[in-house]
Amino acid sequence: MATSDNEEKKLLELFDEGYDLFNCVSHCDEPTNSIVIQNKIKQAMRMLEEATRLTSMGGIFSSNESVDEVATENLRLFLLPALLGTLALKLTVRSRIEVVETSDIYFRDFLQRCNDYGISNIDIPPPVSFESEEEDKTANKRPMFDLVGAARTRASKIQRFKEEKALEEELSTLSKLLKSDTVDEEVKRDYYLKLIKSFVSKAEEELDCLQSEKKILAHMKSVAKEDSLSNSEESKKRRPPAPKPLMPVIITRDEVQKAVFGAGYPSLPTMTVQEFYDKRVQEGIFPAHRDLQQEVRNLKETSTGSKEEMEKEQREILVEQDDSDEIARQRAMDDFKDENKRGWGNRYNRS
Repeated sequence: MATSDNEEKKLLELFDEGYDLFNCVSHCDEPTNSIVIQNKIKQAMRMLEEATRLTSMGGIFSSNESVDEVATENLRLFLLPALLGTLALKLTVRSRIEVVETSDIYFRDFLQRCNDYGISNIDIPPPVSFESEEEDKTANKRPMFDLVGAARTRASKIQRFKEEKALEEELSTLSKLLKSDTVDEEVKRDYYLKLIKSFVSKAEEELDCLQSEKKILAHMKSVAKEDSLSNSEESKKRRPPAPKPLMPVIITRDEVQKAVFGAGYPSLPTMTVQEFYDKRVQEGIFPAHRDLQQEVRNLKETSTGSKEEMEKEQREILVEQDDSDEIARQRAMDDFKDENKRGWGNRYNRS
């Protein structure tokens, strides 16, 4: 129990540190594309990604729970995907398609979990594909402008804006109460729930913007693909090395990773690392664990023996070529052996 408590304390401290850095980046006047801010964004993402992994390992969330069953101190962990999605959108040295796709996954995961726990009841729109073929299909079947639908959208945005302002005022009041040493747990709980609802509103708005941006990026991708067909070889030569792909870290457990990723995140892995290795062993591509250890030992012995043989052959070639340094070295060794007979230095137990 003590170990579990220590791990949970480490998790919450890590989250708080990452959240403080998130607020520092969000309220900074320095340009987002500056090196200093970009480094802070990456640092905050690393902290929150590690906190996500610890949350998964600790089994903090369960699909059959309600928000009332979550401990007050753990409520803040709901924000992990929302914070990571917001930070990912601020990255400027990545492919915009990667950034948008990753943020889209984070916001969907956040809103879906809030819906599952009864914190919100958001109608999450289906994701827009980046594939140009789908973009071309929908382009020819674009509906006429819906005046009624546009009016409803505008009304919902106005309502959302009013709710955000009201939440911000309440959060400002509650945050002052939290600084007290004798703060009541109900105040803490109320603060975290309102903070989550505030991010729900922001995530919903960001998700709407991402769907529109995806359509634009899909069209740009289609145009770029057509332009690159004529000079593909030349562009490959000048293309800089691609950075490591940006992959979202979702709250889950390794045992249920396949089910979660397969259901909502088809672009992510569908196997655990162990399953992948076992599959390759069965196919005969990878050696079994014991065979691998034996191969390593055999390789070490072979490499040692072959090295000694190569050195011996090299010395013989030097002698045949009358190499003065090698001949002098061998004569010095012979003189040393004549002056120091084998075993003469061992005087133990001798009179």
